[in-house]
Amino acid sequence: LHRLRVVLFAPREREEDFRSLIGEIGPDAAARWTLEAMEGSSLTGHSPGEGSELGDFLRRAVERHREEGGVVFIGSDCLSLPSEAVALALTRPPEEAFIVPATDGGYVMLGLPPQAALSVFDNVVWSSTETCASQEVALRAANLSVRRWGEAESDVDEAADLAQLATRFALLPVLAADAPRVAALFADRGFKDALEAQGV
Repeated sequence: LHRLRVVLFAPREREEDFRSLIGEIGPDAAARWTLEAMEGSSLTGHSPGEGSELGDFLRRAVERHREEGGVVFIGSDCLSLPSEAVALALTRPPEEAFIVPATDGGYVMLGLPPQAALSVFDNVVWSSTETCASQEVALRAANLSVRRWGEAESDVDEAADLAQLATRFALLPVLAADAPRVAALFADRGFKDALEAQGV
């Protein structure tokens, strides 16, 4: 499937760092990915409408890109997201939203159909153990059916999360096959030493 691929990043002044990171993917990566800065400063907020601009960022992204055939948001800190989940998000029925929960109560992927109302982010409780649940409520309130990926996936917020993910990669070869560069990082002695230095 041909899809526009966009990296939403912050802060704006780190654009060259993100461009360099994309370049490491391969020689043609820059032509396949578009960079868009997430304007503003606050990406957190523990109750609806309290200090979080994340919902506003996502609304603007939906407005800009919905005509591409819907929008799929993928968290860059979920290194074990199954390729099957991504395929389902890209091929879901047109009236359906698709969400992959995170083990900490958030979510790591959200697929929206092109006709999704911008109210799909109203009253979502960001940076909370209730983020995924409140997002599902908002989706249904916007008259969308919701398909939920059966297994919660791990994202990376703390050093301990990296250590747990490294253990999963060691136990499940299929993860290493899907993400060989991540597997190589976890096998590196310097990475292990860095975790030990953090007391993990």
